[in-house]
Amino acid sequence: MTEVALALRPSLAEAERTRWWRTMSRSTSGILGLCLAAALALLVLASVSRLLPYDALAQHPADALQPPSWRYWFGTDQFGRDVFARTADATRLSFQVALLAIMLAALVGSAAGIVAGYVGGWVETAVVAAADILFAFPAILLALVVVTALGSGWFNTALAVAIVYTPIFARVARGPVLALRNREFVLAGRMLGFSQARLLLKHILPNVLPAIVVQVTLSLAWAILTESSLSFLGLGTQPPNASLGLMVSDATPLASIAWWTLVFPALLIVLAVLAINLLGDALRDVVDPTSYERR
Repeated sequence: MTEVALALRPSLAEAERTRWWRTMSRSTSGILGLCLAAALALLVLASVSRLLPYDALAQHPADALQPPSWRYWFGTDQFGRDVFARTADATRLSFQVALLAIMLAALVGSAAGIVAGYVGGWVETAVVAAADILFAFPAILLALVVVTALGSGWFNTALAVAIVYTPIFARVARGPVLALRNREFVLAGRMLGFSQARLLLKHILPNVLPAIVVQVTLSLAWAILTESSLSFLGLGTQPPNASLGLMVSDATPLASIAWWTLVFPALLIVLAVLAINLLGDALRDVVDPTSYERR
C-alpha cells in the first residue's frame, strides 16, 4: 500500500500543477494582472538597478515643469526632477513598505490565529478579543494613531500597516483551524503521540496556507492604498525620498499648470492596486476551483 501511495504521489502532484496552470491560463483577470505586475516589476527593477535615465533625486532647475517629451518621459516637477525616475523609485518604496507590512501581519496574525483555533480556551478568547478591539477602529484611523505614536518614516509606516492588518490574518487562519482540529488525521496524529508543533506545522498549516496566500494578495493592494494615504497626509515616507502618495500630495497645487506631476503617480497607484487585485482573484480560483466553475 505504501509503495502504491509513493508511486501515485508524483502523478498527483503533477496533476495538481497542471490544474493550477490550466485555471490561471483560463482566467482573463489572472493574465491581465500578471502582465500588469510584470510591467510594475520591470519598473521597480529599473529603479533598483539604477537603469533609469535620470536619478530620482537629481534636480535640474532649468528644466522645471517640463511636459512629457522624449527627454523626460513623464515630464519634470517644480524642482526639475524627472517624474518618471521619481515615479519608478516611489513605486519601489511603496511596494517595499506594503510587502514588509503584509509579511509581518501574515506571520504574526496567522500564527496567532492558528494557535488560537487549535488550543482554544483562554488563548482563543484573548486572541479574538484583541482582534475585535483592533477591528473596532477604522483602518486608516488606526494607522494614523500608530504612525503618530511611532513617528513618520517608511519603516514606522510599515509597522502601522502591519498592526492594522494583523487581526485580519488571525481571523482568516483561525476559521479553518476550528474545522480541522477535530478531523481524523489530526486525531490520529494525537493518538500516535505527535507533538503539538508537528501537528500544527505539518498537518494543519498546509491546509490553512492557501487561504493565507490569497489573503496576502488581497491585503497587499489595500496596504499600498493605506501607505499612499499616510504619505499623502505627510505621515509616511518623508522628502526627499519619493512615495506615490507623497508625489500626489506635492503635485496637487500644480495640477492646473502641470497635470503630469499628478496624473502619473496617481495612475501608478491605480495600476498597482488593479494588478494585485486581479492576481488575487485568479489565485482564489486556483485555490478553490469551484469558484471558477460557478462563473
